[in-house]
Amino acid sequence: MGFSSSAEPAPFALATTLPEDQEWTRITANLRAVFEADALEDGIDHPAEQIIGKVLRSDEDHYVLERLRMLSSDAESPSFAASVLRCLGRQASPGTASWRAGFVRSGLSMENVEMRDAAVQAIESWGERDLIDVLRTHQEPEPWLREYIQDVIDDLGAGKRASPPPASQTISGWK
Repeated sequence: MGFSSSAEPAPFALATTLPEDQEWTRITANLRAVFEADALEDGIDHPAEQIIGKVLRSDEDHYVLERLRMLSSDAESPSFAASVLRCLGRQASPGTASWRAGFVRSGLSMENVEMRDAAVQAIESWGERDLIDVLRTHQEPEPWLREYIQDVIDDLGAGKRASPPPASQTISGWK
């Protein structure tokens, strides 16, 4: 069906329908703003988790997952990428098992140690034993991260999720 050249979309349609790239530019800008305003800390909810959770619940599953993977593997902005990766790790198992495996493999392959650490944290948060092999095959050069990886392998192999920190490392020190 053709449209006459004099027909214009209603202003409301123009205002509410953004091309996907414009929408992702806005989402990325929002994520950058909330990460700049609030540091992402372990064990504390962050506004970026809500943004990421909302886009994950959209109807564009494959597109959303690919865009989030791209944001979390941005070597030009490693702190931002690691923050996105950490927030994705805080979501309840996004994508398929094979997508999550590829996602963390990508994070582990990055040169930046913060990004590799975020990938390990995602595996630990999801608590998926199927991802143990991803950790076992990774050759980590940083001793502290290599030790953390082994701890996660041990915890997941024993059927545990993330272990709570000792009382001396909690905020209040109370048990």
